[in-house]
Amino acid sequence: MSDISNRGPASLFRSLPREAVNIVGTAAAIFLTVLIGSAISSVLPENPSPWLFAGCYAAPGAVMFAVYWFIAQKL
Repeated sequence: MSDISNRGPASLFRSLPREAVNIVGTAAAIFLTVLIGSAISSVLPENPSPWLFAGCYAAPGAVMFAVYWFIAQKL
């Protein structure tokens, strides 16, 4: 009984399955990539290069992948 009552918020996070953390993290990374990429592409001039437009989404995507890889190594 004492193990249940002494749980803190950190132990509740650790008790989540790794798959659930992976799914939530991947969904958050996709959402943030689209959000940041659309914010960057909204300030581009008229008729940008396709490479510049793709880079608006590729740069945040690369950062999100690096964060995902780092967290996956820790799990």
